Amino acid sequence: MTDGPASPPATRSRGRRAFQLAISAALLAACLLAVDARSVVSELADIEPSWVLAAFGLHLVQLALLAWRWMVVARALGLPLEFRRALGEYALSVFVNQVVPGGLAGDGMRALRHARTSESTSVLRAVEALAVDRASGQVAYWLCVAFSAPLVLTQQLVEPRVLGGVVAGIAAVVAASWYALDRFAPETGTLDRARRSLRRVAWVLLHPRKVAAHLPLSFAFVAVTLLQFHVAALAIGVPLQFSQLVWVGPLILTASSIPSFGGGWGFREGASAVLFGAAGLSGSQGVAVSVVYGVFGLVVSALGLGVYLLLERVLRKPASMAA
Repeated sequence: MTDGPASPPATRSRGRRAFQLAISAALLAACLLAVDARSVVSELADIEPSWVLAAFGLHLVQLALLAWRWMVVARALGLPLEFRRALGEYALSVFVNQVVPGGLAGDGMRALRHARTSESTSVLRAVEALAVDRASGQVAYWLCVAFSAPLVLTQQLVEPRVLGGVVAGIAAVVAASWYALDRFAPETGTLDRARRSLRRVAWVLLHPRKVAAHLPLSFAFVAVTLLQFHVAALAIGVPLQFSQLVWVGPLILTASSIPSFGGGWGFREGASAVLFGAAGLSGSQGVAVSVVYGVFGLVVSALGLGVYLLLERVLRKPASMAA
């Protein structure tokens, strides 16, 4: 602690967070205005608190799946990580990502804390494990989106040429970046370390035997997250059918999983308004379900962190008494 003025990096960080919060608030306000805010408020008026318990139960399952996946990829990279520690770190990480703009603060803290737990774990290797862990989840999301692509095209949300152009463009950028880093990077220095790190990440992420270990956990996490979204719809009585959830849900959750603004607010509501309208429901219902999902996420992440800290305190007591 100092009595002097804040350093320029700290000032820039606070300014960036304030800007992200302002953008999220502006996007959310625009969504409410576009679909009639009064309709959204009326949808939110009759929420049963008991649905929070259902969302919390699903959240605990999510934490277990995430901790298991992180442990699997960390051990694949040769890093020590126990399930119990992974569970606690993920509970903390999810909560921080909910309340801190950017969507990555909790993950960065998780990587640093992982590196500090073992002398054999460097920050770079911990970040590699974090990258594989997050990338596995994104792959699962995008594969679910790909599976639902025929329904998206049937609803005429996206023209086939546009969808094909986007996919081809992303593939070309990834391939060109990989080729340039592999072909032109020097044999020593930062770029060489980045190349070797990228190879390790790609090996764990894409090797068939490793994929069979972490990708099913990511698919299970996506399924439980879709159930959470369905619970949010049931909480306010929105008739979201399973067939609609299968193709609408992955697109909405993919929009909210992009690490840009706090908790996915703004992007998620905009995607919900558009996609619910395409599914034959009203845009106000989509925004209302998305808001409930976001609020439930904030509440259950805080409850999950509290339960873990309580268990940690109970479990440490016998050890301290024995010592």
